[in-house]
Amino acid sequence: MFDRRMGRKPSARKIARRVLLFVVPAFIIGYAMVSASDDGYSSYGHGSARTSMPKPPPPRYEMRKHATEYSPDGGSKDYGNLHDLDCGEQGALTEFKFNYDDLAKMVNNDYTCIIVVHGDNFGKRSPMETPIGPSGSRWSSRNSMQQISSHDVDCGQRFISQFKMKQWSSSMTIRHQCTGTKTPMPQDCEMSKSAPAGHGDKASAFADIKVRCGSDTALTQFKYNGDVFEYTCCPKPMLIV
Repeated sequence: MFDRRMGRKPSARKIARRVLLFVVPAFIIGYAMVSASDDGYSSYGHGSARTSMPKPPPPRYEMRKHATEYSPDGGSKDYGNLHDLDCGEQGALTEFKFNYDDLAKMVNNDYTCIIVVHGDNFGKRSPMETPIGPSGSRWSSRNSMQQISSHDVDCGQRFISQFKMKQWSSSMTIRHQCTGTKTPMPQDCEMSKSAPAGHGDKASAFADIKVRCGSDTALTQFKYNGDVFEYTCCPKPMLIV
């Protein structure tokens, strides 16, 4: 090849420069098209459309059963601090009961939670606590489960998400957490009573006593009155889609 303007053969440097001027822009254009395709844009047709992302699964409710670890039967000093009935941030209690293993002389709690999956319908829960009181009478050496009759676990129109008896020295309280969301239908809340419990100082006095809410409701309040558990169940929140 000869350069007609100069009447002589172009140098290797000029030939390389001309090749680069052609190849580099073509490479850049091709790379841009591939990148656009990788980012979710179609490289075909007259228009470009981003590939739609899959929709997140809709929220739903699930019922989940749990149990605390067994511990030696005894009064508030033996039961306290060991049994944490916790449904988690997006859960509320619908049922709990005391169990007693007569052979092993051990007690625990079964409990059921209604859980929001793929949602946050129960909102952010907040810690609560009943007023501090004695953990039993002088005659029981401050070690009686009957003393829970002085503690009303009450979340108002919100739901009980967790509770645990705290005991130290000769005192006790019931720490609990309430959901951030209220029941949508407080007028439909219902108060109920458990079967009568025993009157002993040990946790086994409550064996097989059950606090249980009906379908589509959860627990907002409970209190032992010295004979039975009185409790309130309210309609659960609507799912937010």
